[in-house]
Amino acid sequence: MKLRYSLMITFIALLSFSMFALSNAASEECSRASVNEGTITISPAEEEQVTGEGYPVKTAVPGDNLIFHLRVNNSASVEQMAVMELIGPEGWHASVTGSVPIPGGESREILLAVDVPLDLRMDPTDDYTFRVDAVGNLTGDRGFILVIVRLEAGLDHELVLLPDSSKEMDLRVFPGQNMYIDVLLRNQGDILDDYQLRIMEHQTDWDIRFMEGEGDLHITLPPGETGSIFRTELLVNVPSTTSPGFSRNIVLRSFSNLSAIYKEGKETDSVTIHFTVVNPSTMTIRPAETYIETESGENTPIEFDIVVTGVSDATFEPSLEILSGSFSQSGWLWSVDLEGPSVFSAGETRRITVNILPPSAISGEFDIILGGTSDSADVIKGKTTFLVTAKTNISFSDLVVSDTKMGEDVIISFHIRNSGDSSQQVVLDVEELPSVFIPAMDPSSFVIGPGSSRQVDLILYPRTERPPLEFSFKINIKVPLDDKGEWLVMSELDVPVAIKELPNTVVYSIELPDRPLDEGESVPVNITIENPSNMAAVGWTLEVYELTWSYSNVIIDSFHVDLGPGERETIEMNWTARPSARKIRALLVGPEGSDEICLEDNDLSEPVNVRPAKSGIVSGNDAQEGGYIPAEYAVAAVAGGSILLTSILLFFNTDYVRYPLFAGLYPLYTKLKPEHLLSNRLRRRIYVYVQNNPGEHFRSILVNLNLTNGTLAHHLYTLEKENLIRSQRDGLYRRFYPAGYHIEEDKVNLSPLQKRILELVESRPGLSQKDISLGLGISNSTVNYNVKSMKEKKVIEVRKMGKSTHIYPISTENS
Repeated sequence: MKLRYSLMITFIALLSFSMFALSNAASEECSRASVNEGTITISPAEEEQVTGEGYPVKTAVPGDNLIFHLRVNNSASVEQMAVMELIGPEGWHASVTGSVPIPGGESREILLAVDVPLDLRMDPTDDYTFRVDAVGNLTGDRGFILVIVRLEAGLDHELVLLPDSSKEMDLRVFPGQNMYIDVLLRNQGDILDDYQLRIMEHQTDWDIRFMEGEGDLHITLPPGETGSIFRTELLVNVPSTTSPGFSRNIVLRSFSNLSAIYKEGKETDSVTIHFTVVNPSTMTIRPAETYIETESGENTPIEFDIVVTGVSDATFEPSLEILSGSFSQSGWLWSVDLEGPSVFSAGETRRITVNILPPSAISGEFDIILGGTSDSADVIKGKTTFLVTAKTNISFSDLVVSDTKMGEDVIISFHIRNSGDSSQQVVLDVEELPSVFIPAMDPSSFVIGPGSSRQVDLILYPRTERPPLEFSFKINIKVPLDDKGEWLVMSELDVPVAIKELPNTVVYSIELPDRPLDEGESVPVNITIENPSNMAAVGWTLEVYELTWSYSNVIIDSFHVDLGPGERETIEMNWTARPSARKIRALLVGPEGSDEICLEDNDLSEPVNVRPAKSGIVSGNDAQEGGYIPAEYAVAAVAGGSILLTSILLFFNTDYVRYPLFAGLYPLYTKLKPEHLLSNRLRRRIYVYVQNNPGEHFRSILVNLNLTNGTLAHHLYTLEKENLIRSQRDGLYRRFYPAGYHIEEDKVNLSPLQKRILELVESRPGLSQKDISLGLGISNSTVNYNVKSMKEKKVIEVRKMGKSTHIYPISTENS
C-alpha cells in the first residue's frame, strides 16, 4: 500500500513538471512574438502579377470571376493556426480560405475568389482593393496584404430607330395624322450605366412625347446580351392645320451618366427624324402578278392597278425602274398604256399596261418597279419580279454515259452544238456532283463556230472505293455576258449515272509469326478474306504464292472460295520456310470467263525473313530461286529502320515533316516510262486532284482522297520526280501545283476564318477584337490568335488608342 502511494506521488510530480515546462515554452514563444512582431505574413504566389508595391493585381471587366493565389508564412518555430479576415468594396462578392494550419518556418497557399459585379455603377478604369488579414492563434500576430482588381471596362451605348436600326429616318405624314416611331437604346459597354433620353428642341406646335409620358426618360441598363436593351415608342401628332410641303426635324438624344462622370466612352448619341407633310391623297400602284417569266428579246406586257385613296383627284406621270439586286439596268425598252386620261379621281381604281422588252443575251431575276409623280397625291410604287431566261442557241446533244462497274471511273461524252449565226466562247462546269467524285473535263473552255458541234469528254474519278450506285448532276453551258468577266448560263444538262454493283472479294490480311523463320520450319499461315459487296461471290479461287528474291512466283496452294454479302473467312494453311522466299502473296481470282466482277484489293503480300541453315549451304532449288543474299537482308534492315523512324516522327504533324518523311521511305526510286506514269489508277486520281485544286497542301489532299500518309507521299514523290507536278513550302505546309503552274510568290494564304475576319475589317475599319468576336460569334481567344497570325502575314495592322486596340486592313488609309 505504501509502495502504491509512493508511485502515485511520483507520477503526479512528473506530470506537473512536464506541464510547467510546456507552459514555460509557450510563454517564452509568446514573449518572443511580442518583441519580434510579424511571425505571420502574407505574400503573393509566384505566378501572380504584382504592382510596383508588390501587391497582386488582375485586370477584369464586370462579370469576370477571379482567383488570387496567396501564401501565408509562419516564421515562428511552432505551428500556428492562421485565421483569415477579408475586407472588400461594398457590393462585391469575395471569399477567402477561412483558416489554415501552418507548421513553424513554413507557408501554406490560400485562395481569394472575387466576382466582379454586373449590377454596380463603378469607375470603369479604377482600382478596387481587397484586404486579406491572417491572424496567428499563438503569437497573436496579424499579417495582411492588399489585393488589387483593376477594371478595364468599356463604356459605350447606341441609340437607333427601328425597324432598320438607322440613325436617320425620312417620314411622309398627312395633316392630322397620329403615328408611333420605335426607338431602341442599347448598352454596348461592359458596366452598368444610367441613361437619360430626351426630345430636343423642335420649335413646332406638334405634340411629340414618349409613350411613358411627357418629359425625359431615365433608364438604367446592365451590360451583356440580356437586359441591356430599352425599347420605347415616340408618339407624334401632326396638327390638322399643317400645310403640305411643311417639313421639320426631330432630334432624340441619349446621355450616359458614367461617360459624363469619368470622361470615358460615348457621352451622348442621337437620332434624327425628318418629317415632310404631303397631300392627303395617296396613289398606290399594285401589280396584277408578282412573278412573271419571259425570254430575253421578247416584248412582255405587265398589268398594274392604280388605286387612289383620299379626298382629292390626282394626276399621274409614270416612271419605271429595272433593278438587278440594287443595281439599275440599262438597255431595256418600255411603254405605258394608260387607256384613258392621266387624271385619276379620288376613290378610283384603274388598270394600266406596261410593255417591256428586255435586251437579248440576258437572264436572271429583275425587279420591275412602276412609280411616278403626281401634283396632288403621294405615289406608292408597285413592284413585280421578272424572270428572264436567255434564248438558247448553244445546246447539248448525243449524251453517252458508259456502263460503269463498281471501282471503275465514270466516262461520259456529249456534243455541244451552236445553232446560232456567229462564233461563241463556251465554258462548261459541273454542279451538284457528289463530293466523292473528282471531275476531269476535256475540253472545258473553247470557241465553237456557227452551225458546228464539238465533242466533250468527262471522266469522274471516285475518291472512295464505294461511291453511290445512283446519282445525277448537272453540266452547265456558260457564255460571256459582258466584257466585265460575268457569265450567263445558256443551257443545262441533267446527267443520270448508274454504277453496277459487282461481286468482290478482298484479301483482308495475311498473318505470319512475328519473328525470323528458320529454313525448313513448318509455318502456320492464316489468310483472312472478305466480301464487302452486297452480292454473293461464288466460284472464286484463293491462290497462295511464295515470292522469291529473284522476283518469281512459286505456287504454294489454292483454295475454292464462296462468300456471301459482307461475309469474312480465314483460310488456315502451313508453309515450309525457304531462304529464297521474301514474301507470301495471296491472290483472289474470279470465276473463269467472267468479267462481271471487281478485282480491287484482291492481291496482298506479306514479307518474311527466313534464316538459312547454319551451314550456310543453300539447296539447289533455293539457289535457282535466288538463294541467300545478305544484301537483301541489309535492305530489309534499312526498311525496318525507316519504319521505326516513321513511328517516332509521326508526332510531327506538319507537311514539311510528313511529306519528306514518308517520301523518304522509298529511297530506291525507279524511273517509270511515260506511258506507265498514270496507268496506276490511284496515282491518276492524285494527279487529277492536284490539277483541279492547285495549291492544296499535303494534309488536305490526304483527307479529301481518304489515303494513308505513306501511300500519298509515295505517289506525290513519283509525280514530282517525273515533273508532272511541283511543290513549294508555305510555312508549316507544303503545297502542290500542276507542272508549269505560275505560283504567286506574294500570295498570302489565309484560313476561311481569317478571310471572314479580313472581310469584316475591310467593311468596317477600326473594329476592336471584341467587335469581331461579337460580329462573327467566336471567342475572344480565337480572335486574338487569328489577329496575331494575320498581323504577322501583314494583311492587317493593330493600332493602340488609349486603353483599347483597333484593327485596320493594310490597304486602308486611316487618319
